[in-house]
Amino acid sequence: MLPRTPAFWYAPRPTAFAHALRPLAALWSLGHAAAQARLAARARLPVLCVGGLVAGGSGKTPTAIALRALLGRGTFVTRGYGGRARRPLVVDPARHGFADVGDEALLLARAGPTIVAQDRAAGAALAPEGPVILDDGLHHPGLHKDVSLAVVDGAVGLGNGLTLPAGPLREGLRAALPRCQAFVIVGEDARGLAPVLAPHGPVFGASMRVEVPKGGPFLAFAGLGRPEKFRESLLAAGVPLAGFVPFPDHHRYSTGDIEKLRARGAPLLTTEKDAVRLPPGCADVCVARVALAFADPPAVRAFLTHSLPSR
Repeated sequence: MLPRTPAFWYAPRPTAFAHALRPLAALWSLGHAAAQARLAARARLPVLCVGGLVAGGSGKTPTAIALRALLGRGTFVTRGYGGRARRPLVVDPARHGFADVGDEALLLARAGPTIVAQDRAAGAALAPEGPVILDDGLHHPGLHKDVSLAVVDGAVGLGNGLTLPAGPLREGLRAALPRCQAFVIVGEDARGLAPVLAPHGPVFGASMRVEVPKGGPFLAFAGLGRPEKFRESLLAAGVPLAGFVPFPDHHRYSTGDIEKLRARGAPLLTTEKDAVRLPPGCADVCVARVALAFADPPAVRAFLTHSLPSR
């Protein structure tokens, strides 16, 4: 995973550097297509996949949490990026930390049963209740998905439209879109993607809601796939900011990092996902709760009820 999203990925048009990388992108696409040809295992429970069409953050984990809340049931299965668990592991927030299972798994475990597993099929086999909700599983070929939802960040869309490493797409749209049964656009559809996605399935709108402790102006910081999205959400919510500091995705904060931020003299504010990666002694750092809200929850619930098998 890249520590920072390259700026040229999200240029309005492919830059000369992006075009120079197209031969490598072609090789990536060939390898990805070969991997997708693997025979997928079938789980005993229905599988609902929440994935992204691009590399990096688009809101997949908040979407997975919101979907489980709509259904009122389900078991999360995630890779556990950043954790050291190598075998499928049922996450216990009282026992496991970021170093064990990664930051996303800890957030998911607050919302429902969660299993970290590099082998998604092995993780799904441990699920105590269905559906199995795969967080970031669209491009994992080892487990059959009954329903796949692709999450798109409406502010940046699909970037320059090229595949890795020339652009942010994990694979070409001709291959990816037919595997999706629905789409979630988070925020305003600034790139006009809804008409492109709609022929392949329903397109649901959603937004990020932010709850912040009173006070400020805050010095906000975040280490996400697109950390600027946190800043945009805070500004949209009217949260007063003294500044914003981005860090690499999944950054493990050191005491030195926090001391440098404190030296700027403003109260600190970060995300729940970042908070689990803070060092000891950070009780003074305020935490913003960011949750995804669907524009039409009954429509999403009806789609899931109709689309997920009953097994």
